[in-house]
Amino acid sequence: MLVGDPISMQDAVGGWLELLITRHGDVFCNEEGKMQGLPFNPTATAICGKPIVGTVVLKTESPMFEQLVADAEQFVAEIEAK
Repeated sequence: MLVGDPISMQDAVGGWLELLITRHGDVFCNEEGKMQGLPFNPTATAICGKPIVGTVVLKTESPMFEQLVADAEQFVAEIEAK
């Protein structure tokens, strides 16, 4: 999901927003996602470089957004295949 208003982003992640600043852009996730037992998000983890759970919202200025996500998904698939 691309960034919208804060209420929409909270609805998307299912709770309070936590901001993670990455070289690819800003990632918003559920601040209490791990405590709530949300599922592991391998694509967001590959983008952020740290374990991420649940749905995320990515704010990026990059015109290569689709490529960024595709690269992260390919990276995850390669790791899962090992």
